[in-house]
Amino acid sequence: MPVPARPVPLPFALTWTDVASCLPGFTSGGSAWLTYTKQGLHQGGPGNALLTLRYRDAHDHPQQRTLFVKEIRDPHLREAARYPYLADRGVPVARLLATVDHADAEVIMLEFLPTIGIGRDEADDMLTLAAMLNALTDIPQELFITQPGMPQDEFDTLVAEALARLTDSYPAVQPTGWLDAYRRAVESYHGLPRALTHGEFAPQQLGRTHGGQLVLFDLATAAERPRFADVANVLRPLSGYTGRSEPDLFATYLHLLEISGGKKLDVPSAWPELLLTRLVVMFESLPWLTSDDEHEPSARGVVHTIADDLATLNIDVHAR
Repeated sequence: MPVPARPVPLPFALTWTDVASCLPGFTSGGSAWLTYTKQGLHQGGPGNALLTLRYRDAHDHPQQRTLFVKEIRDPHLREAARYPYLADRGVPVARLLATVDHADAEVIMLEFLPTIGIGRDEADDMLTLAAMLNALTDIPQELFITQPGMPQDEFDTLVAEALARLTDSYPAVQPTGWLDAYRRAVESYHGLPRALTHGEFAPQQLGRTHGGQLVLFDLATAAERPRFADVANVLRPLSGYTGRSEPDLFATYLHLLEISGGKKLDVPSAWPELLLTRLVVMFESLPWLTSDDEHEPSARGVVHTIADDLATLNIDVHAR
């Protein structure tokens, strides 16, 4: 969202030498300005910024360029090498303009995307990005590092605590039975076919370039997971947003997956796998969604999705 421009220092220990390769015709000197602010949850967090860099080129003409700048400290979440890898394989991603490696962090500079998210008639474009990414199955593990997770027993405790917090507001929640169902679903989930997934696939991780192409960004969580993890996360909200049925959207995704080089699948055979994947993804979002009243609307939708999918999959939720 545009805001009145104000001067700011270059963030993340960057120098003008570091950003020079992003600025056509740059010779020396310049100023950094905050001209946009980010909307949404946490406004993007403290580790990134939208900067407009103003300078004069070799012909003394005034120039400016807006960049998205992000500092990444966790080695497991570093993104710089992932952008060219995916671009080389035809997956549309935001253009990486420069990278700076500090002793304790990586700083990446990406092209500014003037539009984030999708319109109601752009669901197929979003599903195309998911399909192109998920069609990749033979990926370098050292590039897409799976983050070390919490031991399953400890995470089960977090899910149990989240379910307990939900019981007063949602009579459908049966904490003991639902926890047992989650544990059984996780066992099956880890045996599902795997592919490269984004990990936080959602409209706020997509944007339009100045040329109008829809691209992916925020690749920190990209890793190999059960192949439907991305589409499982967005199918129901995308259905509500567009008015299209979930099976129709899923059929479109499966077709796009096939033409992107993935395996040929049909809705009847793949639907149980999708629901099982979604069940685990939804359960595993509950500890975060129940940590703050701000997330209550999202928690409500997740509870309803879990209840529906448990019933459709005919999973017994009575305590054993």
